[in-house]
Amino acid sequence: MEAKDGRIIHLISSKPRGMSDQNWNWLRSLSFGAVVFGNPEKGHRPLPEIIANGDLDGDIYFVCWDTVILSYIKAEPISDDEWIVENSKAESEEKTANVNWFDEAQAHISRIQSSVDLNELTGTLYKKAEQKADENRSDLFIRHPDAVAYATAYKQSLDIKKHGGLIMLPQHLHAELHDKFQKYLEPLSS
Repeated sequence: MEAKDGRIIHLISSKPRGMSDQNWNWLRSLSFGAVVFGNPEKGHRPLPEIIANGDLDGDIYFVCWDTVILSYIKAEPISDDEWIVENSKAESEEKTANVNWFDEAQAHISRIQSSVDLNELTGTLYKKAEQKADENRSDLFIRHPDAVAYATAYKQSLDIKKHGGLIMLPQHLHAELHDKFQKYLEPLSS
């Protein structure tokens, strides 16, 4: 988990300029806690992409108002520069570099045991992050390096379930995980 994964977003409490009364009334009729991601203006990035590189393809968002929990998190406000789309040639080349991505994705999805193991690994990484934070409650709590490493690996495990790849995890933590998970891990260089 990184500081940029927690974001401060503005709560809309009055009707935005240019919004119709019908749309405003619909928005106000939603339950407390409803999160609505609007379409960005041309040349701007969508909010989910700014929040931990989300893309709404199954990503899970946690919205929190609890002041005790929030007191442990230093969220970064979204800067104006983050909203702007950068159309660099390197980015587009990187996205199109693997011409076999679809075949690889299908092969990955078809491996049932791999899917079962990855689901178990994902849960294990989440629990290990909690455990490391709890063990260090009086010191760094969730900012303890091992808790951060496990939380980051947890996030990566969610992504590799869809796209393949390896989970980066510091070598000293590999031994804490079952042998069947080792093939999904890559040592994180310091």
